[in-house]
Amino acid sequence: MAAGDRESLAELYDHLAPTILGVLVRLLRCRDLAEEVLQETFLQAWLQAGAYRPELGSPCGWLLAIARSRGVECLRREAVRKRTVPSARSVTTDLPFLGKRILIVDHDVDFLTVLGLVLQQLGAKVYEVTSAPKALESLQSQRPDLLISDLRMAGMDGFALLEAVRALPESLGGRTPAIALSGAPASEVVSRVLSSGFQVFLQKPLNENDLLSAVPALVGRGYVQAG
Repeated sequence: MAAGDRESLAELYDHLAPTILGVLVRLLRCRDLAEEVLQETFLQAWLQAGAYRPELGSPCGWLLAIARSRGVECLRREAVRKRTVPSARSVTTDLPFLGKRILIVDHDVDFLTVLGLVLQQLGAKVYEVTSAPKALESLQSQRPDLLISDLRMAGMDGFALLEAVRALPESLGGRTPAIALSGAPASEVVSRVLSSGFQVFLQKPLNENDLLSAVPALVGRGYVQAG
């Protein structure tokens, strides 16, 4: 492909486009946008084919990196577009989380990026980390108003993370309100979630209404032991 072989590009597209499109749909939550970014991804790959280095990773990994970068750019463009559209609603309604500091921990980088952008669009200051140990460091240094944590993480899971959080003194974030996230059915985990000290359980995939319902009830009021 680096030599301008269009057949190689076509073969690569046929082989990898479905996989990359699936990732983009998950990231952007809009198939039309995902298809646009997919075309941008392969165009960029075609133009920059000479920069690909096999020793640094597979073609799929290289294309996925381009696609994710393009996808995040697309999300940011959409966020700016939404913010600049005139609205009759008040700032309080447009930005319900304005000034609130929210820490998100999730091993899924794509999900983390999307949730972070959604919260930023709603006015929040967002801190994103990919592991429980990093979350503990950020919690003590940033003192967020809310912790949102996935339950399934390698090494230290969400339950272990919250146990460590609740063991901290209040001055270091031990009473920070917390929301648990999981793709598991609520009936399987909600009892343990609430008894472990989380205030709210939200099931993946999330939608904006879930956040609009759950977050305002928690941020700014401090920790309250469930049950």
